[in-house]
Amino acid sequence: MAAAARAGHPPAGTAAQIKAAIYDHALPVGFSRGFEVSAGIMLLTLIVTIVAIRLTREDLAGAAAATPGQPASAEPAVKPANS
Repeated sequence: MAAAARAGHPPAGTAAQIKAAIYDHALPVGFSRGFEVSAGIMLLTLIVTIVAIRLTREDLAGAAAATPGQPASAEPAVKPANS
């Protein structure tokens, strides 16, 4: 409110109207900021997931070769990262 008055736009109306106008502006701005933060967290999670999951075609070929009635081979489905 003080910033508006310094800019040459003094608030008009009663104190209750001014409070209602501030609330009506602050609520959507707060929701908007919340959505922006959520989108940033989701993007960071996507990047971490893409970096953390490292499957190759060879890893998937071993899993597809096993028939439904037989147990899978003793090889691990995911190779260690350092090999």
